[in-house]
Amino acid sequence: MTLKETYQAKAAELEALKAKVEEGDADAVKSANGLIAEMNDLENAMKAAEEAEAKLRALGNAGAGKAEVSEKAARTLGEHFVRQLKGANLGKRFAFSASAFKSDPTYYNIQKEQTVGNYPVGSITDDYRVVESARAALQIRDLFDAQTISTAAYSFFTEGTPDPSKLPGATDEAAKKVGVEYTPAVATLVPLIKIAGYIKESDEFISDYPFLASAINGRLLYDLRASIQAYLVTTLLGTTGIQADSTSWDLSTTVTGLADLILDAIMDVQAVSGRAADAVVMNPTDWYSLRIGKDGESRYYGGGYFQDGLTPTIWGLPVVVTASIAAGTILVGAFKQGATVLSNGGTQVEMSNSNEDDFIKNLITIRAEERLGLAVRVPSAFKKLVKDDSST
Repeated sequence: MTLKETYQAKAAELEALKAKVEEGDADAVKSANGLIAEMNDLENAMKAAEEAEAKLRALGNAGAGKAEVSEKAARTLGEHFVRQLKGANLGKRFAFSASAFKSDPTYYNIQKEQTVGNYPVGSITDDYRVVESARAALQIRDLFDAQTISTAAYSFFTEGTPDPSKLPGATDEAAKKVGVEYTPAVATLVPLIKIAGYIKESDEFISDYPFLASAINGRLLYDLRASIQAYLVTTLLGTTGIQADSTSWDLSTTVTGLADLILDAIMDVQAVSGRAADAVVMNPTDWYSLRIGKDGESRYYGGGYFQDGLTPTIWGLPVVVTASIAAGTILVGAFKQGATVLSNGGTQVEMSNSNEDDFIKNLITIRAEERLGLAVRVPSAFKKLVKDDSST
């Protein structure tokens, strides 16, 4: 019987004596005190076993491979991957999968009972989460609300619209009140998709942990996130119900005219959806056209190139400048309140030398993937401006 099982058995015996102890039975009180003393000894023994196990794990990690990645804090997905890889006993042909890299800040938290000396202090939380590296620039995914789910699809309901002829109003005393009526709520199903990609490296780098971490954090994750960003933009622009304006912007539109149209879109988002716009997304070509705009005295509207604080903004809103949206299309929206990025499982990284002919070519394939979807809860919280290139 293990220490834990013995402890649980003693606890059960103690619980069985509870009624007699409460009645003042002397023999029961004596037996209960003996059980409590035994349980205290078992607690000390279990704690010592846990400390010994932790030390053995630390010794094992210290001698594994030639890692230069810190064992104390994995700050990126690449470091998270190689930390688990170091403890794996890989054969000549192998397939290795690390646990998912979660963005949920509570995913790695473990609650347990803790004592200081002989005094219990209740539950504490050890935080084992992996901290993502800082992003160099604002990304489209960061604009949306985020939610973690454990299913392959997500369903939400959109409240129906009220009958304008049946709204609350002033009524005389004892008169019949107005019955407010809404059209039935509409259910929307959002299936999650899997976005994945892979790179190939020489198997000589399997034990070069810093290189593997940089390869994962660099090319592989950059391409994966770029594909996710393109998916989010395409999904949002293709959602039924988004406000659209393709009549006011054409080849003759001036820089100030385009800025005015963006302000109109900001106002339209709030007027129609009731949500305040919080960001603008546009292609580098369109942002360039706005940024180099000058007044009648050849002064830049947005300040010259020696001016500090040139982070992209327009009308007080942050601008995401990205090739993920086509030139000639500008998206204005209340992103946080209008849509949610749904994620299942975080980012998963796997590695194998058994893909295709990797084994005979001394190659390894490293794959990264994530399951996600976009729930556009309030389509009218977004408006797209589309340039009409056919006009002159």
